[in-house]
Amino acid sequence: MEINSKTYQFLAAQFDTDDHRHYDTLYDGLREEIHELIQHSDNENFIEEVGDVLWYLSTLCKDKGFTLEDAMMNNINKLEMRKLNGKG
Repeated sequence: MEINSKTYQFLAAQFDTDDHRHYDTLYDGLREEIHELIQHSDNENFIEEVGDVLWYLSTLCKDKGFTLEDAMMNNINKLEMRKLNGKG
């Protein structure tokens, strides 16, 4: 199955329920999942932790009123500007 950012964000939103959230806030969850990602940087469960971080990022984006695609394009634009200004 192929998946893109819009499809992922739609599917991930299905799990944005009170009983799915394991932390007081989405930011707490993201912080914890990033910590777990760092702990598994040796590839043990790495892809699982990346997925958890992605879920929190997707849900935070949705809550703030924009998409993962918006964040992705914003980041590319920022990187291009840095490169044009000789900073990247």
